[in-house]
Amino acid sequence: MAAIAADAADADGLLTAAAFRDRLNNGRKVAILILEFFDKAGVTIRFGDVRRVRLDRIGLFGSADCRRDRLAAESAAARGRED
Repeated sequence: MAAIAADAADADGLLTAAAFRDRLNNGRKVAILILEFFDKAGVTIRFGDVRRVRLDRIGLFGSADCRRDRLAAESAAARGRED
């Protein structure tokens, strides 16, 4: 679930309850309960209606390889554009 939250976050690492709900293909109440758990566990930090995903905490609940690989590819692409 933590990897799903990380993958559903936008490029800035921000996650909305709606985006998480859509990725889970479940109801809003279930998504909110899971996100509140992630807030308490430190996987996400809530700022109003959005949450910031803490990539350093994703591994607490399993592999974070999917998000880490995506961020590495985006970072490499950004460095290539800066040159």
